[in-house]
Amino acid sequence: MSDRVPGGEDMPRRWTADGREAAVARLMTLDSRGELATEHARAVAGALGVSLRTVWNWVAVARREGRLSPRAPSRAGVTPDVRVRLALWGGNVAAVHRELLAEAAEAGDPGSVPSLRTLQRAVRRDLSVGERAGLRGGEAARRRFDVYGKRPPAHRNACWEGDHKRIPVRVAL
Repeated sequence: MSDRVPGGEDMPRRWTADGREAAVARLMTLDSRGELATEHARAVAGALGVSLRTVWNWVAVARREGRLSPRAPSRAGVTPDVRVRLALWGGNVAAVHRELLAEAAEAGDPGSVPSLRTLQRAVRRDLSVGERAGLRGGEAARRRFDVYGKRPPAHRNACWEGDHKRIPVRVAL
């Protein structure tokens, strides 16, 4: 996603989001007094680098919901329950999704389960590559992605290892 406002404007998106709240508040003040006109909306659209239709949509949302700023996106995540199910299904996200849908249908709330694509995106975002490989192929597959015990390639005997030796140690308490 670009950091710039569409339409060739040289204005960052965060300024548009910040300006939206103040502009819609002012437009709603005008609307409450019955003075809101297309010229006002057109001035806001030009100042923020958005279309006139977008400004009217903002006003409609403010009238309907009382919300002046953009809605925060809802974020589906991998819960501990989903992690357990992924482990049981060997990392198969589609099988976990089918299981969640079946349970939600029994409970009478099928809308509570995110879509398969959303669940796949959450697994990809919340689990590391090693965790996903471990779910599919076991511990050996997970260890391929570990950084523990790996060194950059060097010439022979550049690093001596002593962890394979048995050293008698006396511990005095």
